[in-house]
Amino acid sequence: MKKLQLKSLILAVSVMATVPVQAQFGMPSIPSVGGNSNSTKSAETAAQVIIKTQIALANFVAAQKQLDDAINGTNNYEASKEFLDRMAKGDAAASKDDFETVVSMSKEASESLSKDVADNKKLEAKNKSAASKAMVNYVIALVSTKSLVNSIQGLAGNPMSAGSSIGTLTYLVSQLPNLISSGAGSTASLFKYLTANGVDMKEAKKAADGLGK
Repeated sequence: MKKLQLKSLILAVSVMATVPVQAQFGMPSIPSVGGNSNSTKSAETAAQVIIKTQIALANFVAAQKQLDDAINGTNNYEASKEFLDRMAKGDAAASKDDFETVVSMSKEASESLSKDVADNKKLEAKNKSAASKAMVNYVIALVSTKSLVNSIQGLAGNPMSAGSSIGTLTYLVSQLPNLISSGAGSTASLFKYLTANGVDMKEAKKAADGLGK
C-alpha cells in the first residue's frame, strides 16, 4: 500500500513539472520580452526584400544611365553615381524617399533612351564595348527586379508582416509593375538599335531569357 502511494506521489510531481507555473496557479501567461519570433522573422524578411529591391533597382538605373552615356558620348552618370552606389551597396534598407528618387531617375533615363532610339543616333566605335556591357547589366538588373515583385506584393498585402516598412512596400507595389513593363518593352527596340550599330548583343540576349519567366 505504501509503495502504491509513493508511486502515485511521484507521478503527480512529474505531471506538475511539465505544466507551466502560471497554469498551475491560475496565473495569466506572459509573453517573453523578446516578442513573438514569427513577427521578428517577418520584419527581417521585409527588410531583406527591400534591400534586394534597392540593389536591383540601383543597378538597373546605373545601367540605363551608362547606356545613355555610351550612345551620346556623355558622362552624365557620374552625377548620380555616389547615390546609386550607396543604394546598390545595400548596407541598410532604403527609405521611401530614396526609392522615389531612384524611380524618378529611371523614368528620366528611360525617356532619354527612347529618344536615342527614335533619333537613331549613330554610336561611335569607341563606345560600343561600353554599350554592350551596359545592356547586359540593364537586362540582368531588370530580371532581378522582376523576380522580387511577388515577394513585395505579398508583404505589402500583410501589414502585420510588413511592420514599419509598409509605406515603402506600398510605394514599390504602385511603381514597380510599370517600371518593369516599360524596361522590358524597351528591350526589344534597344536590342534592334544596338545590333544595327554593330554592338555585340549575345550576352544581353542570353540574359533576357529571364524576362519571359
